[in-house]
Amino acid sequence: MANDNEFSFDVAYGKRYHSLSEFRSHKAKDKAIEWVAQRLRHEQLASLLADNRNKYAAAHSDTERKALAPVILRQEQELEAQKATLTALANEVRTLENSK
Repeated sequence: MANDNEFSFDVAYGKRYHSLSEFRSHKAKDKAIEWVAQRLRHEQLASLLADNRNKYAAAHSDTERKALAPVILRQEQELEAQKATLTALANEVRTLENSK
């Protein structure tokens, strides 16, 4: 990870980490790295989805819209799956960090 201070992670009851070096558990830190990477992928896909929705709205023909519709649907489904993965990873990080 390029910058160790580019995230904010709620660990427990008002306790928030802003740096990977704050983690006491090595396993939690490893999972937090995975969470940060997954969150970045999620943000990138959300941006791509927004772009495709804008293209759909600006499309001048049904052909353009028909081409974009399945792409948008797939991206929406993938975004939902990533959201579930992020939640599971965050819970795992919290469990590992708070059990130490």
